[in-house]
Amino acid sequence: MNLKETLERIHTSAATEFLGWLEDGIPVWEDGEEHFRRPNAQEMNAMIKFLKDNGIDRLPGEELGPDDPLAKLIQLATKRTHSPEAAE
Repeated sequence: MNLKETLERIHTSAATEFLGWLEDGIPVWEDGEEHFRRPNAQEMNAMIKFLKDNGIDRLPGEELGPDDPLAKLIQLATKRTHSPEAAE
């Protein structure tokens, strides 16, 4: 695997991980059981920085397919930041 392929895999893995945080929550272990919590402000900022670093400051047109992890991440991050709960 060359450097470009490695970096593409890292990029895809990061987008997929962030998407999982938004869809399912972040896994934490308490009393020997796995629970999930919402991302905190620092984690949300990491996702926002990731999006900005990739030139994403709005929803793209048809550039990314609906099953693309980055497209899903953008949609969920936008939804979360514009939800009534985000104002709390």
